[in-house]
Amino acid sequence: MRRSNPKFYLTSLLLCGCSVPVAQGLEDQEANQAVVTLQRGGIAANKEPERQGDNRFQVTVARTEASFAVALLAEEGPAGRKSQSLLESLNGTSALIPSPRSEEARLLAGTAGELERSLQALDGVLSARVHLAAADRDPLREPADTPQNTAAVLIRYRDGQTPISPLEVARVVSGAVSGLSPERVNVVLKSVAKVPSRSGLARLGPLSVSQASVAPLRWILGTALLTNVLLAFGLVWLWRRLRTSQS
Repeated sequence: MRRSNPKFYLTSLLLCGCSVPVAQGLEDQEANQAVVTLQRGGIAANKEPERQGDNRFQVTVARTEASFAVALLAEEGPAGRKSQSLLESLNGTSALIPSPRSEEARLLAGTAGELERSLQALDGVLSARVHLAAADRDPLREPADTPQNTAAVLIRYRDGQTPISPLEVARVVSGAVSGLSPERVNVVLKSVAKVPSRSGLARLGPLSVSQASVAPLRWILGTALLTNVLLAFGLVWLWRRLRTSQS
């Protein structure tokens, strides 16, 4: 895939008028992913910090492309919450003496976050949510009557070939959780219809712009060029008049 300089995108947005944000409050990786998604759909986009010194970013596009950009980002799914890693989950305790139940809950939350990251890394997967439920263990119950752990997984993927089968998902999840069998993992795979993409980005000199921005950009550049030519002729005329008056 051809990569273009983001500065060209910013230049094209400024030349085409004003830009509007289509995604805000994103982390650096999320903003980069949104820009790549829009570029794949033929929309020139730019990543900008929301505030000076802030680690949050927004993605802007030309005003004429805003509606299509929002639809394209909606196809990819909402930015959603950041999956908590296992280490972050275990370090997030504030209790001086955490109970075994709370320790197990944090362990499951961290494991679910790691599983979500692994599933989202698959080609074609738009989003993945993993819910792990620990069974209530009563020491007075017989071992045969003890309930088992359960899990629920929801995977959204692009319309087309399924990136992973439900059985494979169940094996991955059960392999990461002690005491969880594949039969206790409920998997839901949801196909998301693909938004028709534009014809792609067009080259206009050193700039990479969307197809819809080519005509307005040509008009603006032509007007600017004509203005510069007229100014140049005016300066030459004034210079010649000044020389004539002095002589």
